[in-house]
Amino acid sequence: MANDHFIPGAYLRGFTHEYLTGQKGGKLVVYNPSSGNSGSLSINEHIACEPEFYNGHPLDKKWSETIERTWGNVRDRLKAGENTPGLLDQLFWFVSAQFIRTQSFMSRVGRQIAWEERKKSQVTLDGREVSGIIMNVADTTSVMNRVQASWPTAKDALETDYVWTVYHNHSERLFLTSDDPCQLDDRTQKVVMSLALDLAINGRLVRDSEAPYLRHSDASAEVVRKINQGVVRECSRLVYSHEQTDDLRRFVTRHCAPLPSDPLTIGRGFVNNPEPSTDEDAQRIIDRINELRRREREPQSGDAAATQPPLQR
Repeated sequence: MANDHFIPGAYLRGFTHEYLTGQKGGKLVVYNPSSGNSGSLSINEHIACEPEFYNGHPLDKKWSETIERTWGNVRDRLKAGENTPGLLDQLFWFVSAQFIRTQSFMSRVGRQIAWEERKKSQVTLDGREVSGIIMNVADTTSVMNRVQASWPTAKDALETDYVWTVYHNHSERLFLTSDDPCQLDDRTQKVVMSLALDLAINGRLVRDSEAPYLRHSDASAEVVRKINQGVVRECSRLVYSHEQTDDLRRFVTRHCAPLPSDPLTIGRGFVNNPEPSTDEDAQRIIDRINELRRREREPQSGDAAATQPPLQR
């Protein structure tokens, strides 16, 4: 069964050691910020991919035949300082796709679909009839249909609503990337994405009476540090680099964000061909809850002995 890459291999190769030397190769160092563990893995077989991740949706094939195939050329032209409308059109199609095709974005869409399709159910809790709702896990195909519909909208927003800076990195500390490479700040609406070890893009919303544009700039060490901090902080689970060092491991673990505490945001929000839940399924879950609550109310043998009055002589 073939792997579907939710982060394309053509993009990830820009973060390998071989990219710097002009050689062929396909391995990255993968860091787990929460544990500090790291290891070198093959892009094609192990990094940002899963069997049937998109469940055979035609959009995945379209991505592989269009934006992924041309990405290396687009990246190299950006490195050369090009700024033509045709190049920017290809760039924004690619960047917008990297925002909407990841597990985190698709899970948000899946939870939205699950909420929209929720249904009421009557169950018995502690001997009382109560109302609740059943939310099924969204189907991957339904999620991908919405992703496909949102792609042109996302691309148009990046093209018309933003001022962009392409940063060229000539420092010793190179750019990192992650399993969530295109980062949107919900508060400021700024967009940041590392494009390669030596290339990144940063966008802010246009101001009043300001036209969108893109400029090139050399990245200072401070800019590189801030972008890399954001990569680590906003990653879904993993950070990718071309090198394995103790300094980088400390950097990754230091800037790791805590895991979400809301149980409704943990885990994947979609699966392939899910079985819909029924009222009987909901009642079985409630029955288990009722049993646990019953056991909690029962006194333990040790507790019962402790409550007995002392023996009188």
